[in-house]
Amino acid sequence: MIDAIEGQSGADDWIVEGSALAIRGAQLRGGVTRVRIGEVELTPAIGDVSEPLITVSVPAGLQAGVQSAQVV
Repeated sequence: MIDAIEGQSGADDWIVEGSALAIRGAQLRGGVTRVRIGEVELTPAIGDVSEPLITVSVPAGLQAGVQSAQVV
């Protein structure tokens, strides 16, 4: 379950292409953890995945605006 998505440095950070996102929640880690943002699927580095937090970079090519996010 995702509780919050924000810039890695805090909720007031701008979120732009290439910036780091902090995805906070519960039961986020799986055998293979992937993150889908919009239509783009990312595989975070092993060190960037823990039970309450996943860190990924905003992928190139996403349009500005609200995007869906899912931990797969």
